[in-house]
Amino acid sequence: MSKKEGSQVEKRLTLPRLVSEAALNTREPLPLVEAVVPELLNSAPQKFAGTKKVEPATSVAPIEEKGAKRAARIGVGVTVKYWYDQAFDNGVYPAAILAAQQLFGAALGPLVAFVPLGLLSAIVSYGELKAYDWSKKDWLGIELVKKIREGGTGEGLIARFARLGDVPAFFLLSIFTDPFVTTAYLRKGSDFSGLAPRDKRIFLASVFVSNVYWTLRWTAIISVVQLALATLSVPMLLLLSVLPITAVLYKLYGRYIFNTHKRGRKGSGKE
Repeated sequence: MSKKEGSQVEKRLTLPRLVSEAALNTREPLPLVEAVVPELLNSAPQKFAGTKKVEPATSVAPIEEKGAKRAARIGVGVTVKYWYDQAFDNGVYPAAILAAQQLFGAALGPLVAFVPLGLLSAIVSYGELKAYDWSKKDWLGIELVKKIREGGTGEGLIARFARLGDVPAFFLLSIFTDPFVTTAYLRKGSDFSGLAPRDKRIFLASVFVSNVYWTLRWTAIISVVQLALATLSVPMLLLLSVLPITAVLYKLYGRYIFNTHKRGRKGSGKE
């Protein structure tokens, strides 16, 4: 898939649409089916050799039923997981750190908050792992990516990530996902058989790295916001809040003008 096609698919990949299409089982191809699943199925090794080669959809022609069901399951799983993680990472973390700073001070507060946040993260991630193994269903596409990693084949972003190696994958997944995804991806095999001693070490290390990152991140953000509120005037704060909105609107308007002009040139036969 070219960079241009990838950017177009990314624009169409809205989470509400993904959920509604997966739930209603409409005939319109899912964005995940159009983009991610073809790459996963075509890149996986011989275990999936019985599955037909899936090309990115350019029409409403349905993909093989097995692949479509897998795509719908992964689409729902990824969507639920995304919003759940957003609530935890961008809701629970800043609230806990702010509360700790109020009680123990700006310097000591984040250190105090780190302990209960780490324990809560470990409990939640371990519960997710147990539920994942109990269901024996690949809700997030983790096992498919592992097959690509083991086979060493395929092209595209997912295949490149799969070839990074365990250490880079550990840090990237610990920071941008959670200990559950990190451990499920890095453990050996795909039989949902629980945690070996190596997997437990990966899980605990991921809990530590993930919580260090999110604690430092939100401590820095809160400090910057508090400093801005203490030093900047009200008009300056209003200006700073308006500038990002203006930049986004300007970008959207510029894109609209560009697309309109491009369609006009095509309609007149100049392209």
